[in-house]
Amino acid sequence: MIIMGRHRLTWWALFPFAFAAPCAAAEGATAPALPSPPYIVRPVNEPRQPATRYVVCAMIAETFRITGDVVVGEGEPQPFRDVPAAHWAARKVDAMRRAGLARGFPDGNFLGDGAVTRYEFAGLFWSTLLEPWLRQFPGAAPNASPRRPEPFPDVTPDSWSYLRVERLRRWGIIEGYPDGTFMGRRVLTHGELQLCLERAAALFAGVPAAVPPGLAPP
Repeated sequence: MIIMGRHRLTWWALFPFAFAAPCAAAEGATAPALPSPPYIVRPVNEPRQPATRYVVCAMIAETFRITGDVVVGEGEPQPFRDVPAAHWAARKVDAMRRAGLARGFPDGNFLGDGAVTRYEFAGLFWSTLLEPWLRQFPGAAPNASPRRPEPFPDVTPDSWSYLRVERLRRWGIIEGYPDGTFMGRRVLTHGELQLCLERAAALFAGVPAAVPPGLAPP
């Protein structure tokens, strides 16, 4: 749990869209899959810097070319009150908001400077990108090999994050520390975020991908 001023942030407050039900653009339509490759991950300058909500949203939007023209989840009706138009991440955050992949707090704020834990990132990445892809291509699976052969001992099956962390482990997107633990409560760093995005980009570059209307071309 993270304390920021008068806000008490739990993982579901940081990323309430983790359990947001996807909505189709039209009746009978399926949730859009990832846009077609190439997926380009921008290198980070400070790999040990804690990753914030601003950084995570911006890097996901940029890597997978999320423009906000296609709605994947339940979007916010209004722009976030605390994201100024001149902010470096404003356009990417707004694209994630319009796509239904980023939701704010009841007071209308985004709190983009809040740090993101490894647990929170696993839930976010699974629910916003990978789960919609699997819904569109049922039965399909990327040709992936886990970097760690066994489940993390500190992520137990009764944990809310177990299934998400396990799927990302099996697909080789996330891995633990040398002692075998995942340390999900540890804050995600820029370097870890970049590495996860690079692995996901490489993984999904060779699998079927539909290009929903409105997504930016490669």
